[in-house]
Amino acid sequence: MKMNKYFLGLVVVLMGGLASCNTDVEGEYYNPKTENVGFEVNETSILLPKDQNSGVVPIRVIRSNTAGAYTAHYTAEANVEGIFSDDANGTVNFADGQGYATINVNANNLEKEVPYTYTMTLSEADTLTADTLSTLNHKEIKITVQREGDWILIGTGLYREDLIGTFWGVETQVYEVEILEHETQKGRYRVVNPYDEKYTYNEEGDWDASKNYYITINAQDPQNVYVESGDLGLNWGYGMISLTNYAGYLADANGVTIDDVKAARPDLFGKLSDGVITMPAASMLISMTELGNGRLYTTNNNGLFAVALPGHVIADYSAEVAFAGIFTNTNQEPFAVADLTLSTDITNAVAVVVNADDDPEAVADAVAAGDLEGTPVESGRIEVPIPDGLTGNLQVVIVILNSSGEVKNVVSSAFEYYGGGTNPWKKLGVGYLTDNFFINNFYQDEATETLFSPQTYEVEIYENNDTPGLYRLKNAFQEAASLLGEDYTSTDFDINAVDPQGVYFQFQSVGIGSYSISSYGAYMLQRYDFATLKQNGIFGTLENGVITLPEFAYKDESGEVQFYYQGLMNTGSRTLYAGYTDEGAFKLVMPGASAGAKNLARAKAKATSFEQRLKGWKAKEAVGKNFVKKQKKGQRVMKSTSEMTPFK
Repeated sequence: MKMNKYFLGLVVVLMGGLASCNTDVEGEYYNPKTENVGFEVNETSILLPKDQNSGVVPIRVIRSNTAGAYTAHYTAEANVEGIFSDDANGTVNFADGQGYATINVNANNLEKEVPYTYTMTLSEADTLTADTLSTLNHKEIKITVQREGDWILIGTGLYREDLIGTFWGVETQVYEVEILEHETQKGRYRVVNPYDEKYTYNEEGDWDASKNYYITINAQDPQNVYVESGDLGLNWGYGMISLTNYAGYLADANGVTIDDVKAARPDLFGKLSDGVITMPAASMLISMTELGNGRLYTTNNNGLFAVALPGHVIADYSAEVAFAGIFTNTNQEPFAVADLTLSTDITNAVAVVVNADDDPEAVADAVAAGDLEGTPVESGRIEVPIPDGLTGNLQVVIVILNSSGEVKNVVSSAFEYYGGGTNPWKKLGVGYLTDNFFINNFYQDEATETLFSPQTYEVEIYENNDTPGLYRLKNAFQEAASLLGEDYTSTDFDINAVDPQGVYFQFQSVGIGSYSISSYGAYMLQRYDFATLKQNGIFGTLENGVITLPEFAYKDESGEVQFYYQGLMNTGSRTLYAGYTDEGAFKLVMPGASAGAKNLARAKAKATSFEQRLKGWKAKEAVGKNFVKKQKKGQRVMKSTSEMTPFK
């Protein structure tokens, strides 16, 4: 399946925000109304070679109102006196029309392995904003400068790349790298130049060969491993790519220690097991100096990042599971049937059926501890017993273990089973869904780059007896699959209209590949309360039997509208804007809508079916079957994934 290449380009601005607003890494959004001045990032750090005892750190300051000259003021504080100085001496001067200024911070007389910090804070008057919901960029910046210590080469290991692969859409590679260990801090490792000529996706000029670059990993506690911040030495057109760890970011942003984060968010820390270092999916952050004002994006979203210390190998513990149905044996015992694919390195996999609300990671820990008994499974069609009395929304969980009984991976697939209870869904009748979230992201004719226009499908609509206003669409995107020539998995799609003025839908599968969609209101619920979002018009509405969603404008720095959107689409490895039309075309006409609304929607649905019969074979030929193709040099496409969740 071929996706619109322009949409792939939009991923770099996914961190955009509310209507004409923007978001920063903490999820705040703003609408500048006054003389806002801020640092572009709230922290930055450099690591100097051990033979260099001084350095310069350029700091960018921006303002939202560029009319007229302006002078901003700041104070500075260092953790060690006599180390830092800067060339601005407490003031930042902006000329008329100038939106950016640079302060050069100098650090001198640095001792080895000592972290020196310099904190700059803007005055309240300069950062004041009339928008009570947010601030512009950052009032304060923490600068850390450190000189390298002594590291010893311990040999050649293996590196499995998922930092650049996640973000740019290139395949995962495994290759040899030199590994250093700190002379006195045993368990701190460095991967030497992981992205030089060894990384075959580089093009000429991508790699900075002027010095060595490292990925530094703190595995002094093998059960709580984290990656330290640093530049990767790579520039793929958006400035130097830097890596930091999510746990460290949360510690700094909230004024707590790394141990505090460890206690609150153990899911962000990796492990050193059997000589292999692994990190959880989305536990690291990446930034580029010329992208998004230094914003941070999650990386390692496939969870494949790994470093094998010398003498060890990286095993593949990947797995996929998909629910296939219910089987009842002659003793009337129910089983969940699923299709399971395990990598060849997996020799120990166990399956259990639990409630859909149960945390799969916690289930896996219970299986590993022997507190929960599972069914040993292998690749292929599997049958997993459904425990007595378990009914409703369930999931089959596959726990992957190594030879030592440690959990190496967990995958799951949700399903519904009402053999022991009452189905809460009642059928309301036939409705009509106008889809501009999914179908119009793809080419109808790739040669002319003609996109599918929004399509209207006839759908069966159900309402939940226990939660009135929660609606379910049966196989809503089946016709979209036919138009694209793609396989379809029977899938329900739920829309929450419990509050008719606060309608939204969370990320859900459309039954085609790994694609899922979400309304923008649901996305923002991760960061703001329902009442605030409703007051700001972020949700959809249900009026006269018709559900519609608002559309938002994404504006560039000059205030010019670049495009409109109504929500998001996740491809399985990246998240893009969706509902990409000027008309805000998404609509669900309910069975109880007026005759006029239903007749109009019915006519559009018939037009879709006619187009499908007439042009379906052309669409299939045009879009093809491979959405994610092997990326070659010159074909890199930037990818971005979900924004980070604020620390709580």
